[in-house]
Amino acid sequence: MEGDRGHGATAVIPPHPRRKNPAAWVSHLYKARHAIEHGFAKLKQFRALATRFDKTARSFSAQVALACIVIWLRL
Repeated sequence: MEGDRGHGATAVIPPHPRRKNPAAWVSHLYKARHAIEHGFAKLKQFRALATRFDKTARSFSAQVALACIVIWLRL
């Protein structure tokens, strides 16, 4: 692959349609990447998580779990 450069990376974002030598990409990886980024964007809507108000890792992970439950129940 052109963009790999030996780092073991895989192109996930589709190339521009008018590119002369488009890089290969895998559509199911792109869908998974989008789902992960969308999930983080929803978590960032919770102000306490975005600004990291909790002092301990235990309370922060509990807050993340609660936020995930709230997001899941909204569906």
